[in-house]
Amino acid sequence: MKVVLAFDSFKNCLSSPEICNIVQKAVLKTAPGIEVTTIPLADGGEGTAEALTRACSGVMHTYQVHDPLFRPVNAAWGL
Repeated sequence: MKVVLAFDSFKNCLSSPEICNIVQKAVLKTAPGIEVTTIPLADGGEGTAEALTRACSGVMHTYQVHDPLFRPVNAAWGL
């Protein structure tokens, strides 16, 4: 049997890769012979850069930048 897990993030709780990994472990613990494929998803908002970067085997980077009011904030981007 094959199972595909495709989750979006749970906002402010878990990222889509984290949810896929948790559910994959639960499925394999319950039924070890199942072939599980995980596909972390994003809807264009939070988590999209991470999902695309991981899908392309890239690396995420985080830098401190300034928002429009010149307050320091962390910004992530994928390469």
